[in-house]
Amino acid sequence: LKTKASFKNLPNFVTQQVSKNLVRAINQGENILRIQLKPPELGRLLITIDNSGSNIKINIMTENSAAREILTSNVNELRTVLSNSGVNLERFEVDMSSDFRQSMADARNQAWNFGK
Repeated sequence: LKTKASFKNLPNFVTQQVSKNLVRAINQGENILRIQLKPPELGRLLITIDNSGSNIKINIMTENSAAREILTSNVNELRTVLSNSGVNLERFEVDMSSDFRQSMADARNQAWNFGK
């Protein structure tokens, strides 16, 4: 985040990272996705994908408020990219976890139990 130009492009860069990984995960049938954002100061994301119905529900849990703010302000762009990729969204939520490590552990256990 050294120059204003790079900061100005940061929301698009983050949106591209998330949408690319989301489309790949949905196409591969994954239900939990972990992403380390770039730049690393934005932290990690824990994304749960519920595609049990005809429409997909996505919940993004951010590690910090900066990432949450970027994703929340660009949610329409994310929806558009997903829609253009053939994803029918029912719900798309972005939250920040006060206990991100616990959320990651819970997701790991959920994925492990889901595979049984």
